[in-house]
Amino acid sequence: MNLKKSDLFILFSKLFFTISFLFFLQSIAFAAKTDIVILQNGDRTTGEIKELKFGKLKYGTDDAGTISFEWDKIAYLKSVNQYQIETEEGDIYYGAIDTDTLANKILVISASDSIAIDFPEVVWIIRVKKKFWSRLGASLSLGSSYTKASDVGQFSFSGNANYRTPKHHLDLKLSTIFTSQPEKETTKNADYILGYSRVLKHHWTFGGETGFQQNSEQGIDLRYLLSAGGGNYIIKTNHSQLGLIGGINLNQEWLRGVDSSQTSLEGLATAAFQTYRYDSPQLNLLANVTGYPNLTPVGRYRIQGNMQLRWEIFSDFFWDLTFYDNYDSEPPEGASKNDYGIVFSVGWSY
Repeated sequence: MNLKKSDLFILFSKLFFTISFLFFLQSIAFAAKTDIVILQNGDRTTGEIKELKFGKLKYGTDDAGTISFEWDKIAYLKSVNQYQIETEEGDIYYGAIDTDTLANKILVISASDSIAIDFPEVVWIIRVKKKFWSRLGASLSLGSSYTKASDVGQFSFSGNANYRTPKHHLDLKLSTIFTSQPEKETTKNADYILGYSRVLKHHWTFGGETGFQQNSEQGIDLRYLLSAGGGNYIIKTNHSQLGLIGGINLNQEWLRGVDSSQTSLEGLATAAFQTYRYDSPQLNLLANVTGYPNLTPVGRYRIQGNMQLRWEIFSDFFWDLTFYDNYDSEPPEGASKNDYGIVFSVGWSY
């Protein structure tokens, strides 16, 4: 690749903001909400089944907006709309939803047959929607801090937008942290990543990512990434999931004070864990770590880790506490091997 770092940055900036604009637009739909949910205590609600994830069924109503039910509190579901239903074993079915209350089973009804699944075996329900805008999701969070004693200020911004069909997932992730302090240049830690994944049966998936990073502390003016790989969610239940992914990554870097770039081929190994707690306050813990051992040339390796604790303030609004750590065994001269920090922010999800 012969692109200059300035040209590459401008190219990705245009691409990022174009996709961000499309992802964060929302359409207003006035479809009738006719799905039925009956809880074990006998309460009945008419609305729209949106999704089941981590043991929480999101349900849209006209009067109360979007509400959530714990999956083990539901006795009956019915919808004529089309859904993708995934089991703990990784089997995937498509169809309308009904319930066999005597056998305590979910019925997935297609044009050709009807499949009965035990309630506890269902771990994922996603509405199969044909309209482009209805497949979008997004979240944003902002944080800032300032200490008078040290005169250090920090601002952080992060966001995620996704477009999902039953078999294809497109995710845009962004994170930027600015830190200013006396007699030093403002430092920046930024990630802008666009990823694609193809969902297969039995929790298998494959895909790739592309994007760019900046890290002033580690002497990286710009890093371009292009990766491909696949993996499996060895744990996927109503409360937790653990995924393992392997692949290769093309890494092109522009170091501080150097106009030309250096390119290397890296291995890629990722472990990603997520778990959820219902009790107040509702908590969501995400943790992932990725190792990048150099293949050409050998010797250098990088490790990126991230842990995020999210708890809900009220519907669609949340607090985030995030710890990150980036390690480089062979950083540029004068740069740090480790860049780590803790970020506190407040956010919104759609």
